[in-house]
Amino acid sequence: MKRVVLLLSSALVLYAQEFEFFDEEGSEAIFTTKERTFTSRLKMLYENEMESNSENKTAIFYQNFHSENFLIDYDVSSDFKAIKLNLKELYSRIDFASDHFLEIGRINIREGVARGYNATDYFKGAGLVFDSLIPSERRENRLGTLLVQSTLFLDRATLKMLYAPKISVKKNKIWSDKEKVGLLLDTTNYKDRASLYMDLKLYEGLSSSWILHHNEERSNVGLNLSFAVNNWIFYNECNLKYAQNSISKSIEALKLAKKVKKVFEAEKNYIYQGSLGLSYTSDHNIVSTIEYIINSGGMDKASWNRYFELQDNEALKNQLLAIRKHHQVNEEQISQETLFTQININALNPGVDMHLLAFLNPQDRSALAEIEMQYSAQRDFIISVSARRMFGKKESEYGSFGRALTMVAEFEYYF
Repeated sequence: MKRVVLLLSSALVLYAQEFEFFDEEGSEAIFTTKERTFTSRLKMLYENEMESNSENKTAIFYQNFHSENFLIDYDVSSDFKAIKLNLKELYSRIDFASDHFLEIGRINIREGVARGYNATDYFKGAGLVFDSLIPSERRENRLGTLLVQSTLFLDRATLKMLYAPKISVKKNKIWSDKEKVGLLLDTTNYKDRASLYMDLKLYEGLSSSWILHHNEERSNVGLNLSFAVNNWIFYNECNLKYAQNSISKSIEALKLAKKVKKVFEAEKNYIYQGSLGLSYTSDHNIVSTIEYIINSGGMDKASWNRYFELQDNEALKNQLLAIRKHHQVNEEQISQETLFTQININALNPGVDMHLLAFLNPQDRSALAEIEMQYSAQRDFIISVSARRMFGKKESEYGSFGRALTMVAEFEYYF
């Protein structure tokens, strides 16, 4: 038996965002930033499957070539100078037996059970294609990592081993060029990494994932637990590592001024990151989630106070903003505590979905809230509009961004 499948689809996406920074009184906009991105997506799947002629017919070998989302980003305000081709995923899969397969290539690895912050998602970060506040979209829309991965299925468990090599930056080379055709492998493969996963079903409805992850700098121990009862899901995701706190790591990665580094300099210590959550799905397909996030390596109240004191120095203000942007791009929590809530209302009307989400810092009582409406016609045409706003005092995690209302519009057409 031989089967060949070819799937080809494409999409056009128009993304626009406007954000205003207000003065201390909150009454006058100091400056406005605008982002407009034109994105074209191409999705292709090729599969070639062959069954052996052995008598027991149990030995099956097939090779699966999978490519998803060639992303072409274009900033319309840059006079055609920011056109980039981003290859999201491209990998080959070989099945040696019904319970063992190998994957090689660029893959978007997304681990974890949490909805708001995934502490055991070790391949998140620098490969983000375009920004979104919805955590699930951020995980989906990022560049994959070049790696080799082996998966073995057992009776009650699944074992997975993977290795991702470091790719050095080489100008004018296809694997690292940051201009029009670069693959940016040096961005997603910026260090050597290896992981060992064991997914184990403990009891009916109770599942676990045990993880050992190692990179050039440190080792991580991770645990994911999820327990489903009727329409309820209880989950816990946690990671333990021996490292500097997140703010010191950002300063080091960004090579910021010595004055900034001196204020936040910290020794290595054991850092715990975790998410504890509860999710409920109603009979009308409304999914409600509440999640408590803790990051012992994040900024406490005293650290935030020092942060805002340094911002009085105009020469350092942009560097301090870069720290926060670094955390955002790398999908890391900058504060020690965060409360995340989300409500997804699917099929509000035929083809209409609504998403509401909020992030709250319990320490300074600042918050970020967003609402998004999405309409799709026969699943080949999608248009969405969202609005977000910050709340809190001017010297708080979210309130320091001002009280501007941000509007985002997206349009997608698949053909």
